[in-house]
Amino acid sequence: MVDALSATYAAGDQSLLFLNRRGYAPLVLCKACGERMTAPDTDSWLVEHRYSGRLVCHLTGFSMPKPAACPHCGAIDSLVSIGPGVERVEEEARTLFPEARIAVFSSDTLWDAREARNLIAAMEQGQIDILVATQAAAKGHNFPNLTLVGVVDADLGLRGGDLRAAERTYQLLAQATGRAGRKDRPGRALLQTYAPEHPVMQALLAQDRDAFTTAELHERDMAGLPPSAAWRL
Repeated sequence: MVDALSATYAAGDQSLLFLNRRGYAPLVLCKACGERMTAPDTDSWLVEHRYSGRLVCHLTGFSMPKPAACPHCGAIDSLVSIGPGVERVEEEARTLFPEARIAVFSSDTLWDAREARNLIAAMEQGQIDILVATQAAAKGHNFPNLTLVGVVDADLGLRGGDLRAAERTYQLLAQATGRAGRKDRPGRALLQTYAPEHPVMQALLAQDRDAFTTAELHERDMAGLPPSAAWRL
């Protein structure tokens, strides 16, 4: 993906790095005692937002400044950030391409509709080389000079117990990768995945939506899940 970004930047084209995870890191833990920072009275991890210097729960809305010491054991400067968010991807992109014009498209970095419109206009006018974005940039936008989409952690949406995870992941990634090559220049997409054989990844590779929906409906039918069977709560 780094090689593709380099080639795209050298050609004067635009790239989109897509990761549907806000903030800098999804987990903050203490390297001294192993404590994982969570929202009060929940098991929901606190997400580090380095731009604002805060830890935020995306489920409850709880927010607090990142402490200098571990609240559990008191160790100083022991809290470390684990995993990538769009802020971290942007940081790495700036390290790799210090001369490139890089921007982040996320609900945490754009405070209102006017800022969003300004960023979209800047992208359309070629004023951004690498756009790092969540799903906010995946739908409906037409960037004429965008020829590369790199999806970071493409398996993210497949985790958890939601029976709709596969179809939602397919839809989101199809929309995100569809941003590349929408005008005169041919485009391509790269997906980082730990499960290349997963039906979602195979369907995206083949650009075959019907094959995915057929396989998904079959699996749900075998498991007795909707729409083959109705669930009652």
